[in-house]
Amino acid sequence: MAHVSKAKDCACLLVSTLMTFALVGCGNGGSPTPSPTPSPTTTTTTLPQADNIWQWRSDMQMGPQITYDLSGKLQDHCLYGGCWRTPNVETLAGGQFVQYGPADKQCEEDNKTYCTYDSGSGITLFNLRNTSTKPGCLMRKTRLPVDLSTIGRVELDLKSSGSTGKAPWYAVWFAPMVYSDKDDNAKAAEIDLVENYDQNLRGQDVNNVNTNFAQCGIPPYTQPYCRSSSWGPVATQLKHHVTLKATVDKVDGRIINVYRCPEGLSTCPDSSPNAQIKVQKAAPPGTQDKWFPVWNKEVAKEHYGKYWLVADMWWTSATDFKLSVDNVKFFFDNDTEWKMDLSTGNPPKVSRCVTGITVKV
Repeated sequence: MAHVSKAKDCACLLVSTLMTFALVGCGNGGSPTPSPTPSPTTTTTTLPQADNIWQWRSDMQMGPQITYDLSGKLQDHCLYGGCWRTPNVETLAGGQFVQYGPADKQCEEDNKTYCTYDSGSGITLFNLRNTSTKPGCLMRKTRLPVDLSTIGRVELDLKSSGSTGKAPWYAVWFAPMVYSDKDDNAKAAEIDLVENYDQNLRGQDVNNVNTNFAQCGIPPYTQPYCRSSSWGPVATQLKHHVTLKATVDKVDGRIINVYRCPEGLSTCPDSSPNAQIKVQKAAPPGTQDKWFPVWNKEVAKEHYGKYWLVADMWWTSATDFKLSVDNVKFFFDNDTEWKMDLSTGNPPKVSRCVTGITVKV
């Protein structure tokens, strides 16, 4: 896999007073050249605390962070998987596995800025490429998972713009920490708050926006569980507020609705256009062990009900399109607000490779 081949080019090891980390993928594509004289020196610095929910964590290697279960199994557990399945793509602003640094540099790579962190909960993705002939894979996820078994409401704003009227495949979605079998995402319980995608035009810029739940709701046996909602051809015209709201039914258990309404509202009325997934409804016959595994306590265990909020842009096409998510707020079932911990991973206890020098941070 060319997109992660640099992971073996450099390995540093730093034993801190608290724990040990092995950082792979440092450098600029080649093994660092040892300094002949004098001996490598060590400097110490402290990174500022994170100030945005989308920033990569500094207490973890990149590999686990980009897998949905923190396993680091990139081959089949990676959140980039939907993009990487197409050959000849490049991973942008993270492909080198170098995320340990000032937050304002996490979106920079190869003299380009692929995203910006906006205020405490905002992210903007730009439709850029590193190599003009290769589409790119650009993704950010929240630094901590969101427990949708206890978080009953999520609020956020969405904006998009672009002069062509079309955009790459993009999505703002909740990715479950426990997934279905490969190529069987109808059973995954994904929650795609917004997705611009056309199966018949894979790899091309499109204009087809929906709220959906991967393939759930398409095969007939899944239709009692998922109902999608079309936004229409508004890929470059998002100026919306989105509300995710959970209710509890006596028979079907937890039901998650995703509402959309005009920008400027703090929450969408229940009369707004919406999509729905019944995450705790009894599984169809014969599918119990594979059905919505993140909502199966025996299967999910500590990951039960937990999701990553993800913003991504697959197969970038180098137009002026951009996508923004902002004003993200989470509320427990009792309507008290949950604030994501930004101190997690700070100060970092890792090392970085610099040519001939080991820098302790």
